[in-house]
Amino acid sequence: MFEPSHLIILAIVALLLFGGERFPELMRNLGKGMGDLKRSIEDGKRQLESAISEHQVEEPYGQEIKFVPPTDTVARGSQEEKHTGDH
Repeated sequence: MFEPSHLIILAIVALLLFGGERFPELMRNLGKGMGDLKRSIEDGKRQLESAISEHQVEEPYGQEIKFVPPTDTVARGSQEEKHTGDH
């Protein structure tokens, strides 16, 4: 995302724009905002994981799920439609 050099350049630009007096307050508020965002994301992850685990159905041990490929009747039906459409 950002490299340290990018953050240094942004800090210098902010210092020039807002001055030395407001810069510490600006950085403090930015830090608080980043912390709140991080906590909100972590809380959202926990809620999502909790909801998933509540609705998760475990399969019995040793049961296999088999894939049954579709039959050719569907493919033949679409080919027959093409032939009847040509007439």
